[in-house]
Amino acid sequence: MYMDAPETENCTETITVMAELILPPWTPSGRQPVHLSAAGQKNGLALNINGSEKIKIAEIEVTGREVPAQGVTNAQIGYPNGQAAFILDNQVTTPLFWRYMILSDPERLYMTERYSDIKIHQFLLYGRLIDAAGSTNWSERFAELDRNIRTLLGVNPQALIVVLWLLNPTQQWLQENPDEMLITAFGKKEGVSFASEKYRRECLAFTQAVVEYLQQQPYWERIIGFHPWICGMPDCVTGGVADNLWQTDRSKITVGDFNPQAINMFRAFLRKRYGNDITKLREAWRKPDISFDTVMPDIKELTAPAADGGVFRDPAAGKMPFDYMDFIPTMLSSLLVEMCRLTKEMTGYTRINFVHYGFVDVQIQSYNLPGGMFNNNNFDLSELLRDPAIDGYIGAPSYSARLPGTPCLTYFPWTSFRLHGRMYLPDDDTRYYHCGTRNYGHNHSIRESRAITLRNLGADITRNFGSWFSDMSQGKGALAVSWTGEREVAELIGEMNRLYQKAQQVGYRSAAEIAVIFSADSPRYLDIFHGPTLANNLIQWMFYPEFFRLGAPFDVYLTSDLHHHDFPEQYKLYVMMNTFYLSETDRQRIDELKKNGATFLWFYAPGYIGDKGLDLRQIETMTGFKVECLPGKEKMCAVPTQHRLTEGLTEQYRLTASAFSHKNTRQMHADEFGPKFRIVDSAAETAACFADGKTALAVKDFGTWKSIYSIIPRLERSVLRNICRLAGVHLYTEAEDIIFDANQNFIVLHNGYQGSQEIDLAFPRPADVSDALSGEKLGSKINQLKIQIEECSTRILYLEY
Repeated sequence: MYMDAPETENCTETITVMAELILPPWTPSGRQPVHLSAAGQKNGLALNINGSEKIKIAEIEVTGREVPAQGVTNAQIGYPNGQAAFILDNQVTTPLFWRYMILSDPERLYMTERYSDIKIHQFLLYGRLIDAAGSTNWSERFAELDRNIRTLLGVNPQALIVVLWLLNPTQQWLQENPDEMLITAFGKKEGVSFASEKYRRECLAFTQAVVEYLQQQPYWERIIGFHPWICGMPDCVTGGVADNLWQTDRSKITVGDFNPQAINMFRAFLRKRYGNDITKLREAWRKPDISFDTVMPDIKELTAPAADGGVFRDPAAGKMPFDYMDFIPTMLSSLLVEMCRLTKEMTGYTRINFVHYGFVDVQIQSYNLPGGMFNNNNFDLSELLRDPAIDGYIGAPSYSARLPGTPCLTYFPWTSFRLHGRMYLPDDDTRYYHCGTRNYGHNHSIRESRAITLRNLGADITRNFGSWFSDMSQGKGALAVSWTGEREVAELIGEMNRLYQKAQQVGYRSAAEIAVIFSADSPRYLDIFHGPTLANNLIQWMFYPEFFRLGAPFDVYLTSDLHHHDFPEQYKLYVMMNTFYLSETDRQRIDELKKNGATFLWFYAPGYIGDKGLDLRQIETMTGFKVECLPGKEKMCAVPTQHRLTEGLTEQYRLTASAFSHKNTRQMHADEFGPKFRIVDSAAETAACFADGKTALAVKDFGTWKSIYSIIPRLERSVLRNICRLAGVHLYTEAEDIIFDANQNFIVLHNGYQGSQEIDLAFPRPADVSDALSGEKLGSKINQLKIQIEECSTRILYLEY
């Protein structure tokens, strides 16, 4: 309550002030103190009242909020009717929730839920949990959590809660436990070793303690999930390779963890992988004298150059580096799994578990940090997806794609999660127009915030995942302004929450006729210096800028998903991104998919790497093209021929591989590729040639399937759209610079600052089309539609067939 007092200057009499106290709607229920403070009328400075700036004058009882009869006894994730959902005691709700950084004030807790109808909130126990003081400060942290939860329930009694705890050890813990630290190849201690038995015990002990504490509280049935979190580097990797930054000397590169506990864990990993058969290990490593008890990673072998100074390392030389790279992420991920299994067992599998894990696409690109991909990867994601202890996987979208005109870029193979009955949820930490934090794509206006929010949540619906909305405000002044607690933002997210509810009622059906396949196995064979240029051509310079502007939806999988019994075979075009390594079972499965007129698009060296080594014949068997390998390296550039794949290209157009722009990066990651491949197949249709006249891009029709092979690992959307046409993929639009997402019932169109555009849309069959948010009817039983989209805006269409 704020009020003006009567004039008091030079007054010697007692003045009585009568005031009516009107409580704001976010006042928590229960007994609340009333404080009196005052400020001078002329200068606004705080006045001294009985020796204090404020005094307690009363206590009031706030009543009248409806307390729910019961909470939630069983929380799960699921896909009822095909669309992602949280299922709470058999009630379907949208898989969306709020996440707060610090102690949350009642106003933002009220505003977010009041204007969005999203009732799930996540509270964060951040830091100082694994400390030299042991468990002595846990009660203080539990009390902090308790205050947050009681404040929330005092404002919103119907609210539900997810609890996150970050278990990175404090610096003091590390100083007092030096034997529990990661040790680099050169003996430097850096951060915690995730193989440390003491650290793992303390993480499990805290996990048990926090769940037990919550189970004893009267609000236990308001708790629907947990989120244990550990990382050596944000957000979910081992770390220990910081000294590699900008390092150009191969002999100074460190990878791995040489703590004796990590070595022992690696030996146990090898025993399991090789079935405790020492003969198999010796044959695989090409080392006749090793044993499971003495085997060690060799840093020189781990960082050795690739065959002939090229891109790929040869497994025929010994599999030690590849076994070791497979092992590294399991130290962290196995602890995540242990904590999640513990919470499931303690709750009878009635609560949802979330983890930060699964950043595959971005980790394949790793550059400027040679060898960083060894320690900083989640390439064992396919193993975790099989474990029922983990339900949801969380991670931020790209920070380089936050402004209007960019796609909602996620680093995750999002369709993999749905296939395995798990869920991906972006960490949506959009810097809305009003927030004090000005970095990472801060929005400049409410128009931008609306365009980005509709783009992001439109992608959530059409790609079939959930989301959390981060409020990372903290401190004082502008930085303390709530990101999501402002009414305009909460209402905007609420508008999309209602659309998500409609999507759940309608049901999810993928409209993708394109399957993009990433390999989490191939990166282990890339040279630490020469591999990143190849990987970034495929992902950073092709997948991200071109595929989201194709005008056709696509699903994204891992190679391992091809073996899943529910893998759909609806696709007309398989884009085999980085499938340089393929196991024998992978090859057999891919051969089974070569049917029904399907088209496969291959890049650079598909299947070149097998368990027995590098073999050109493996490319030929996989693609169906005759291929040769030339000595040396090259900057890739090819001239298009007259062909349906190059239709519409100018005479000056060239197919090229890109290079890093920064000179220091180019010193580490050169733009020349080796080995040099050529298509030498007289039965193939040539679409582009290298300067030597040999084929760089070709097509071959085998009757039951088609093969398109591009040695150049980057194609622009003009060529990619021609490939879609050849494959029979439906293109909804050919508009330039429009970000496109779609499923069977929703289309999301996002425009940046290219000016207002009129877009031609074509539907796969006649549809009733309306604006998904306004409900405006745009056409009945139509195949085509012209639609206007203003600059810096997003439109979402609803289709009924």
